Amino acid sequence: VRFSESIHEDLKRRDFTMNALAVHGVTGVLIDDHGGRSDIKHRVIRAIGNPVQRFEEDALRMLRACRFASQLEFTIEQHTLEAMTLCAEYITHVSPERIKDELDGILGSPTPSTGLELMRTTGLMKYILPELIDSVGVEQKGNHQFDVYHHSLISCDGAPREHLLLRWAALLHDVGKPESRDTDELGIPTFHRHEQLSANHADRIMRRLCFSNRDREHILHLIRNHMYHYTPEWSDAAVRRFLAQAGYDAVEDLFALRRADQHGTFGAAPRHDSN
Repeated sequence: VRFSESIHEDLKRRDFTMNALAVHGVTGVLIDDHGGRSDIKHRVIRAIGNPVQRFEEDALRMLRACRFASQLEFTIEQHTLEAMTLCAEYITHVSPERIKDELDGILGSPTPSTGLELMRTTGLMKYILPELIDSVGVEQKGNHQFDVYHHSLISCDGAPREHLLLRWAALLHDVGKPESRDTDELGIPTFHRHEQLSANHADRIMRRLCFSNRDREHILHLIRNHMYHYTPEWSDAAVRRFLAQAGYDAVEDLFALRRADQHGTFGAAPRHDSN
């Protein structure tokens, strides 16, 4: 880090043009050396100067670009996007705690799938969440409209925005399907016990990203139990057994995860409320 008394030198080292604006504390004059105001107007995320150099300085900036695109519904400028693809491997030099903070920002955005898909197409995802890459193109049966990968992203979109842990559960609830995939005698894909395998993968992912034990256990509990199948024939005793297994404190989240799962199956309108 080289400190400078020049605001112009300082702004030159920022990440994106939209973050390189300053106001003179006395005169109130706006300093915009890099066209940030225009890029904000046109909803564009553009690296300052040479984008490769910006990402070499701090690789987390690539993930921040994905987050801004997801949160603000901005578009990443082409040269910046190409540099992200070129520099994607640099993300391996960033601490998992910093990466998780940005992922939380993506999952807390209006449509997490925007940022997550940018992670995939730029190559960032294979270094951060390679387990999701394995689900690309894994087709499903029945009413599913999407492969496992897109189903997971759309399920995440459909989970309540204000409930971050539920969005993580929705994103990872089927991550074990590629490993469990088989076919029956009619050639139809089956995924027996995928919920347990998904929980195993999710556990490794969350440990890698330094989740707290409390958050990790809650997400794993939801994933392990998301395949319950209620029918009107359930007796009172069956309902009590389900509640005992699900846990009274977790049952509302489990219902919300099922709604998100259905959203990812049918492509229904997302539910971003908590009801």
